[in-house]
Amino acid sequence: MSNILHITNSDSDVLTHVGANLKRLRKAAGLSQTALADASGISRRMIAGLEAGTANISLSSPVSYTHLTL
Repeated sequence: MSNILHITNSDSDVLTHVGANLKRLRKAAGLSQTALADASGISRRMIAGLEAGTANISLSSPVSYTHLTL
């Protein structure tokens, strides 16, 4: 089962905000998308989609990534 959820218009603002924060924190930590993908266990393509606000992951996934230090 995929963790990717399809986006509705009402989700767009939230996903854009979350994506911007993810990108800001990743860059502040000096990580490339590839490095973050390797550390988190999700694909670089998913990281790019999350940062662009075009992809979403299930709510259970971020909990499993809370151990990462950005």
